[in-house]
Amino acid sequence: MKTQMRFQKILMIVTLIIGALGVVFALAFCSGGFNQLCLLDGEVIGGLDNFIAKVQSANDTLFILGVVYVVVCVLPFIAACQKRRNYYITNYIAIGIVVVFQIVFSVVVLITVLGVLQSFNAVDLAKCQERWIKFDNAVEFGKFNSDPWTPKVGYALIAISLVDAVLLVLNAVWKFLLMRGEKRLLQQGKPEETVAGGDANDKVVSEVV
Repeated sequence: MKTQMRFQKILMIVTLIIGALGVVFALAFCSGGFNQLCLLDGEVIGGLDNFIAKVQSANDTLFILGVVYVVVCVLPFIAACQKRRNYYITNYIAIGIVVVFQIVFSVVVLITVLGVLQSFNAVDLAKCQERWIKFDNAVEFGKFNSDPWTPKVGYALIAISLVDAVLLVLNAVWKFLLMRGEKRLLQQGKPEETVAGGDANDKVVSEVV
């Protein structure tokens, strides 16, 4: 049980950190190549206006998801899932809410990132690079980047969230099995204590007689 309790404490802290990473990801989503295209706002370039609208909408969605992620990850701490020796229905509900949200979060992030990438690939990147160099942005903001890095971070965050969800489920099952095992041992121990108590009483009676 000690090993499981140590594991559950670490797992709950890690889960909260992953939730915080959801907010960080949202704040950094428009970095790199995405940010460079947004800086070209106002230029007449094929697909650019649609991309900027898409990435701004995606950024808002991801930020809301990240904030909710953090709030949801706080629920197990409110239910004391990180330190309880025995889990109650509220503990399982709190963990269940986190797991369900992690799945929803992963699906929404995947759809959002793929949608932004689709609009990104529809932009005339060659013309964007030409304008980028023309306005000498390379000196101030760096070389033009046609390979944005934030979607890769999004995929990694999805993978981490899903792995964490699996670990949360396994931890709940582990806790349930340990609790059931302890209960069974206690039930088996009661008759032995009764018998032992009876033998002791009989011995006392015989000594008195």
